[in-house]
Amino acid sequence: MNYMEIKWYKFKESFEKFIIRDLEKALKANIEVGTIILTVIGIESLSGYFVGEKSNGKTFKKFIDTFMPAYSNHAESLYKCIRNGLAHDYIIKEYEGKSFLLTRDSGGKHLEPVYGNNGWFYLNREQFALDFLKAQKEFFLAVEKDVQIQERALRHLNKNGFLDVFSSHSEINFDYPSDETDECHSVTGTSQY
Repeated sequence: MNYMEIKWYKFKESFEKFIIRDLEKALKANIEVGTIILTVIGIESLSGYFVGEKSNGKTFKKFIDTFMPAYSNHAESLYKCIRNGLAHDYIIKEYEGKSFLLTRDSGGKHLEPVYGNNGWFYLNREQFALDFLKAQKEFFLAVEKDVQIQERALRHLNKNGFLDVFSSHSEINFDYPSDETDECHSVTGTSQY
């Protein structure tokens, strides 16, 4: 395994730990808004790897179009109303007359128009999260099978890194390339906090 393959494996492991497992726990515990926040963060994060660029509304839409096509007509509204609304103001915003009413119950209304509110749709938090969980599996399979997607994902990973959280008493080992080669050098230390 070369350096980038190891780094990708570590990213995938971290993503599963901090997005997927937390999202599964949120669903099981019936956490309302946290489920939606983790879902849109997951979509936005993977969208940057999928496109090979810093994630934004355009990468979000490309990920949705490819891996969650049932949401394609709503991708821009999901980003502007849900993602931006929750991230910036902890609300569901309205964008160009469009927005969402959230439903919580399993099997509740989902992606259906809201009667009397033209441009508004129901969004079932559980179904949205489950659809993302399926989409992220498809994404990781696509990275393994499609060389172009893999190159974009690795380019994004190499440029941006990823989140990892360490125990305050754990030994921390950072491997990084010293130059343009795949030769790795290690930095090891023990956290004192």
